[in-house]
Amino acid sequence: MKHRFLIVLCLLLLPFNVLAISQNWLESLSEYAEAQVDDVSLYYHIKKPQVYWDLANSLEKKIYLNSLGDNLFYLENDPDKLVILIDNIIEKTAAKLGLVVPETNIFLYPDQKELYRVTAYNDGFYVVMGNEVHVTPNDLYKVLEYVMAANYPNLERKLLMAMAKYYFPNYSRPHQQAQYWLNFQELPALSIVNAKTTVSLDYKDWDAIASFMGYLIETYPNLAWEEIKHLSDVETLLSTNLFTLEQSWRKYLQSKFYLKLARNEEVLVGQDAVGACLIENPGDPLNDVCLEIFNNNPHEATMGYVTQRYYEQLNSKTNELIRFKLSAPQKGAEEIWLIAKMSYTDASGKEDVCLFSLPIKIVSI
Repeated sequence: MKHRFLIVLCLLLLPFNVLAISQNWLESLSEYAEAQVDDVSLYYHIKKPQVYWDLANSLEKKIYLNSLGDNLFYLENDPDKLVILIDNIIEKTAAKLGLVVPETNIFLYPDQKELYRVTAYNDGFYVVMGNEVHVTPNDLYKVLEYVMAANYPNLERKLLMAMAKYYFPNYSRPHQQAQYWLNFQELPALSIVNAKTTVSLDYKDWDAIASFMGYLIETYPNLAWEEIKHLSDVETLLSTNLFTLEQSWRKYLQSKFYLKLARNEEVLVGQDAVGACLIENPGDPLNDVCLEIFNNNPHEATMGYVTQRYYEQLNSKTNELIRFKLSAPQKGAEEIWLIAKMSYTDASGKEDVCLFSLPIKIVSI
């Protein structure tokens, strides 16, 4: 009876606490305005427009790079465009996974200091019962994590975050990032990643678990994620073990992805950086292969073309090294991104994209 009383008491108090905290947030948002698309609302700081301009610009580039077609929106980089982009990511991810999209209120703070001022939290978070996501530009992927948490309430936080990172567009795709560490023999073992707490995972751990979650989603499309809490549940449902799954995933990375990229890590202002891209095809022939190398300055509205190659067919065991130069900006940037995108049609007729990027630090004279 005592335990029953405590459970009932907690359930009664929870909505009150959520409401009370939410009210406190609202009282601190006098300088925020709302932009809305469908059931997604974005609350943004009206006195920090550059933050949202930069974020909309970056997000549009990432969506374009991760797509097979021309997905540019050709709109002004403002909060209205930003909420359209976020809604686009949510809807596409929901369609792929069969998710129900809940009402979503995104409180997007310009920086971590402002997040703490309003919420007293140092890191982004969400409240599923309150339909709220509180984030900065650096953790916008948590919007997808919130949608997934509403659909997979049993799934542990680490796996929710990894799934969100897998689907949220970036300048590199998770498989290519994991392959990069694998090539240097620095890809963490899943047994180690699985044993760590969410807060103790470093960037290599996140690259590994995000890629592994993507592998599971791609290889086992009927896996019942609503029944899964930990990776041990995946082992049970697939009648296998984590070691076997990890070996299959690593072979998948070695046999399927075709891009390797190298460049000067640093370059003087106004000077040329030297780079190279290696295309490898370890498997079946690929058709309609298009390689594009971009130079991206985060402060500019568009990306620059460095070079482009087209192959009607890329035969099995083909290796080709493309060398190039790119100019560092004269001013206004501390780093630029070198981005390689390769779109292709595989032997089964499926269209796909490889995407990998590396930063180049701009050094003043």
